[in-house]
Order: sequence, then structure tokens, then C-alpha cells
Amino acid sequence: MDLEVAKSLPNVFGNADIFGRTTNAGRVTAQYASSQAKKATLIRKKLSYRDQ
Repeated sequence: MDLEVAKSLPNVFGNADIFGRTTNAGRVTAQYASSQAKKATLIRKKLSYRDQ
């Protein structure tokens, strides 16, 4: 499972943008590892993007 993470663009005052615009904040990947006693084990990997 691969999920994109987004965050609000800041306005001039550092608050969230009033128009709801977002930028990429990274990606989270959850990978199935195993199951035991009706419970699944997932491995989570988080990749973050740096703003420059």
C-alpha cells in the first residue's frame, strides 16, 4: 500500500493557505509481512521530502 502525504501551503503570515492548496510532504509505504492468529503484521516505511 502506497500513500502520498500532503501538507498545506503557508501564506505570508505562516498560516494555512485560504484556497486549500497543498504540497507534497512525502510518502508512506506499508508492506505486508505476515499474519498470525487473525492479525496481520505490516512494515511501514516513511519517505519525506525536504523543502528548499
